[in-house]
Amino acid sequence: MIKQSLTALVMTLGLSNTTYAEPAKITMQSAFGSNLPSLGETGKYFAEKVTKTTGGEVTIKFEEPGAFVRLPEIFGAVSSGSLDAGYTASTYSSGINSAHYIFTGIPFGPKGSEFLSWIYNGGGLELWQELYARQNIYVLPCGLMPAEASGWFRKEIKTPEDLKGLKMRFGGLGGVVMKKLGVSVVVMGGGDVVPALERGVLDASEFATPEIDQKLGLDKVAKYYYFPGWHQPTALLEFIINMKVWKKLDESQQLTIKTACKDAVLTGFVKGMSNQSKPMKELEAKGVNIKIWSPEMIEAFRAASNEVVSEFSAKNKDFKRAYDSMSSFRNEMEYWRSRAYVD
Repeated sequence: MIKQSLTALVMTLGLSNTTYAEPAKITMQSAFGSNLPSLGETGKYFAEKVTKTTGGEVTIKFEEPGAFVRLPEIFGAVSSGSLDAGYTASTYSSGINSAHYIFTGIPFGPKGSEFLSWIYNGGGLELWQELYARQNIYVLPCGLMPAEASGWFRKEIKTPEDLKGLKMRFGGLGGVVMKKLGVSVVVMGGGDVVPALERGVLDASEFATPEIDQKLGLDKVAKYYYFPGWHQPTALLEFIINMKVWKKLDESQQLTIKTACKDAVLTGFVKGMSNQSKPMKELEAKGVNIKIWSPEMIEAFRAASNEVVSEFSAKNKDFKRAYDSMSSFRNEMEYWRSRAYVD
């Protein structure tokens, strides 16, 4: 009210042509429940951070999954303007453009710190925002996950042949790779996985990190837990907002949201990195078999991943451009990285 009064007075006196943005109320539906560590928990933290930092001048209201639309519909709802914003992951909109896969994280891709370097300092964010602008959406990286587990299986997997015919919940580009290896891939939300394994609808499932998998109770329905998470060495989460809504915000409001997203990236990542050993030890104590993929299996996953990347690059110039950008950045870093760190 005071800001509006001062603005009116200044305009009346002819001292300035500047106008201020109105206080903004943004509704943001999350793809992840607020009870899920490093996922919805980070999204809620981000929303509260913006609201508190601005003293309510920008209010972001966190809404749980399904509050307005189903998970796959969040991107389209934000694009059309029927929903102000979403907290989600680019892999869920890969049906619109397969290049979106890359901005969540890809099989045998960079780890968290290297991924962020490409996003923030190697042209990744500019590419990402260009692709989303076509859909009337402004996007910011707004959370970062550590490496996921490779998945839960009801039986031991010793060779690539053991994968053939398995019914497995698998997301992202890794799911495409698993299909190439003969797996029958099923897409479903985290809340449906345990009942599906109990009923035999699924034989296996990947979902997230040990902390999250334990919370979902996956150890109750499968006892073979495989590492490393070759399919997703890290996962970047996103804040998406309708472009018209974004442009109504003034520069200060936009900067506050950008800063809060960077805070969410750091906060989510360091918490995620810190919180995985304890649940793994607890799961093992309960009888879960913590397994490491053999070199033979890793090579099978890698070969299939390379085939998938080649196929997607041939079909979609946006995918190729994003993948080539990431690869060139990694190759440039390799000269330093290979000399700077102990393997």
